[in-house]
Amino acid sequence: MDSQSVYRFSEICFIKAKTIVDDCLQHTLLADIVTGKLSSQLFQQFSSQDVLFLDKFSRAYCELALRCENFETFHKLLLLAKNTAEERQQLATLFPNRTLPTGATNTYIRFLQTNLRKSWSPYACMAALVPCMKLYAYIGEQKWKEFLELNLDSTTHHPYQWWIKFYSSEHFQQATRIAEELLDNCETEYLDEAQQTYIQAMYFEKQFFDNSLLPLHENLHTKED
Repeated sequence: MDSQSVYRFSEICFIKAKTIVDDCLQHTLLADIVTGKLSSQLFQQFSSQDVLFLDKFSRAYCELALRCENFETFHKLLLLAKNTAEERQQLATLFPNRTLPTGATNTYIRFLQTNLRKSWSPYACMAALVPCMKLYAYIGEQKWKEFLELNLDSTTHHPYQWWIKFYSSEHFQQATRIAEELLDNCETEYLDEAQQTYIQAMYFEKQFFDNSLLPLHENLHTKED
């Protein structure tokens, strides 16, 4: 028996992308979010780009739902679309100023849309969507532990505690598990390409973090891949 058979397909993909995941986890952006040292301007820039991406992300779930013949899967995809739309709305309420998408954001959105246009099943297309949720769920868990280790006084104001707490929450973790379960149903003929899609999506997440630390005027002119 193949040793990989003990793992679900989503787990295999995550293991294959672990080097990129670890780079993201150690990213300066996230380190400064945990300590509260990230400037409010950079956090707003990061969150505003996230709003732009999540808009397309939630619509992607809706598009896959409409292509789905299985009602249970249809329902799960609509639930994921609803959760993502609410996440987007929360950020948009906090950061209402509209901005243009950076090169990294545009590249990621085009990658997402290109994969949705493939004649894959909805399960295989989840390979382009799951990495975003899995990465933030993993970051949430790990960074919440780091946050607690800071042993901050209860009266200390931490500007980004709510962000860390949201992505470590059981609500977000459960949504991520639902998305992974859908990917686990990926048909055999799509497995190899879906795994590469997963890894590539994770790379775009790291690129998204990298670009978030650039000054906005420079960021908007970053060359798109």
